[in-house]
Amino acid sequence: MDTYRDHRTRHDVVRQSHLFWVFLLLASMIAGTVSALFLPPVLMIGLVLVLVSVVVIMRYPYVGLLIYLAIFMLRPGELYPALEALRMERIVGILVLVATIIRHKRVHGYLFFPNDTGTKLLFAFLGIMCASWVTSYDAEETGMILESFLKLMVFYVIIIYELDTKEKFNFFLGAFILMIGVIAFLSFRDYYGGGAIYRMGIQRAIGRTSAGGDANSLAGTLATTVPLAVVFLRYHRNLLIRLFTVGLIGLLLLMIVNTGSRSGLLTLIVVTGAIVWFSKYRAISTVVAGILFVASWFVIPDQYQARYTTMFDEGRNADDISSGRIAIWENGLRMAIKKPVLGVGAGAFRAANRSGDFGPSKDMQAHNLYIQLFATVGIIGAVVWLWFLIRMLKQLFRPRPPSTDEDEKTSDEAWDNNRWFDLMREGIIGTLAGLMISGMFGHSLYRYTWYLMAAFTLTLVTIYYRNIRKDDETDEEIEPETKPAVET
Repeated sequence: MDTYRDHRTRHDVVRQSHLFWVFLLLASMIAGTVSALFLPPVLMIGLVLVLVSVVVIMRYPYVGLLIYLAIFMLRPGELYPALEALRMERIVGILVLVATIIRHKRVHGYLFFPNDTGTKLLFAFLGIMCASWVTSYDAEETGMILESFLKLMVFYVIIIYELDTKEKFNFFLGAFILMIGVIAFLSFRDYYGGGAIYRMGIQRAIGRTSAGGDANSLAGTLATTVPLAVVFLRYHRNLLIRLFTVGLIGLLLLMIVNTGSRSGLLTLIVVTGAIVWFSKYRAISTVVAGILFVASWFVIPDQYQARYTTMFDEGRNADDISSGRIAIWENGLRMAIKKPVLGVGAGAFRAANRSGDFGPSKDMQAHNLYIQLFATVGIIGAVVWLWFLIRMLKQLFRPRPPSTDEDEKTSDEAWDNNRWFDLMREGIIGTLAGLMISGMFGHSLYRYTWYLMAAFTLTLVTIYYRNIRKDDETDEEIEPETKPAVET
């Protein structure tokens, strides 16, 4: 009797399983038919990808971080407007954050919030941006900027959670450089396919999406990626990786020229100077860089030569050379003086500039990060943001502990750890130097590159000092900024 009941039970289970698969098949056929009739194919493909991503993200949060990086950098909703309804960036970002928190709680038994000064300052800056919303000249634009910055902070926190080993850091950095390469390639394809814009008397390459931006933003993004690509090339020994990276650097340089951006050229000169400064053979590198710049000048098209020489045209006044930026900057200074506490509102510079309350009405952005900073979030926001930048630079320039100096007792692993740390921080410093220079001519306060470099800096320092403790087991005092985890 028991055998009969067991057989009957198994039979029922098999029957139910068959019914389930029949139901799933019929449901899929109906859903597919309805979708084909009423929904765009691109939207369906995007929906399937999102559903698959959900499963992957919950199982492997680090893979989810890479997926989010691709979505964040490539902006599929802008490339294919039909996908905009899926809100992929928002959904995937929240899922990755939740999955990361769950994994960390399960593995380590506790949650943490980054306890370093830089992260606290970033969230304090976010709070000041929220406060500026009350008095903003354009509340709608301020709201949009707040949403974008909040997404950046979510990205920042996920990176800090997930990049906990040197291998993960290297792979993520390579993926980031690759995404910038894709942005450059999309611009390359548009430019040579007839998609260039004609402005300032020349053809100019622009980004396909907001991740690339206008000609000046695109040039700044590509130029500030060059130092990271160079250190990635120097660190890795694999021939294929090196050849691919060399080609990518060539693409970045080509598209910087095609933007016709004078600020982009200055940024490239500065980051090249940083690369040369950190070079082991500084004198030779200086000569080689000089020769390459001179040789490049004679091969770029005449229209770009004419554009770049306008920076040194003695027959034009400063406002003409700066394309009208001087008058804009004067209005920005008046904003900072008249609204010194919270400014005219995060992202509201253009609305305030055309209001006529701060000088001649001009429907233009700040075209200067530092004036944008003081004008839009006031002296309080400016102090907090500049403090954040100084703290980041202090972390990067801090000398390695004496115990890590190379000697006959240094192991191969410790030597590689030192080399990795030195190269990566050189690349980040070069990128930050480029960002600070490009900020003189662009309103890049909310550009994602700043805050990804902050996340890279914190994870780099944290991983490095953790590896020191593992390898040397010394009692070397570690600065608090290298210990971001606080149990909750």
